[in-house]
Amino acid sequence: MPENTASSCPLFADDTKLYRKIGNEEDREILQADLDNLQKWSDDWLLKFHPNKCKVLQVKGSPNNNRTYRLANQSGEVILEKIVSEKDIGVTVDANLDFRTHIQNSINKTNSVLGIIRRSFTYLDKTLFKQLFKALVRPHLEYAASAWSPYKLKDCQMIENVQRRATKLLSGFKDPSYEERLKKLKLPTLKHRRIRGDLINDFKIVNKKFDERVTSNIFVNDTNERTRGHTFNNVATRS
Repeated sequence: MPENTASSCPLFADDTKLYRKIGNEEDREILQADLDNLQKWSDDWLLKFHPNKCKVLQVKGSPNNNRTYRLANQSGEVILEKIVSEKDIGVTVDANLDFRTHIQNSINKTNSVLGIIRRSFTYLDKTLFKQLFKALVRPHLEYAASAWSPYKLKDCQMIENVQRRATKLLSGFKDPSYEERLKKLKLPTLKHRRIRGDLINDFKIVNKKFDERVTSNIFVNDTNERTRGHTFNNVATRS
């Protein structure tokens, strides 16, 4: 399928995405032509797309335009719906690429789980709390964090407040400060864990532990030998 398009066409299971940087009318025509080619491919292989499930998301940085895109079905051509956010493999991507919607959804979900824990357990000791928090709460706040990790202080505080409130569920933990509660529970901050996760992924990328077809353009080696030590001292992030 991707061989039939000029635009990028990543696939995951039965999901297909088509994206292209739009700079002028020619780019828009190419994107529409790619949609037409995908439709022809689906007709040839009898694997039909569902036009009502196909959406158009214009992300931050794209020039504002009223161009519509079409996809055909048995009843004729369908104008694809324009949206401001879409859930993709568990992560809600929004038009501004600040992932505020995803962050808020994750916080709402974890607050609901914490409410269930509070109502279900009359007493929580440190061991049981850590098991419940790590298994039922924290995964919602860390899933695919390397993709949406916030850089704004407000978003970081919103996420951290979930753990801040959760640690107060324990008897005798309401008065100590947040830092003291974490020390007693031997838990790091959520921000620390996101940074740690990024560093682990950086290590794996630089040492080619991931598929190089996906990570080849993330880092580049600086050929300047002004630094001493191993060769990775000169690794820089590609903007």
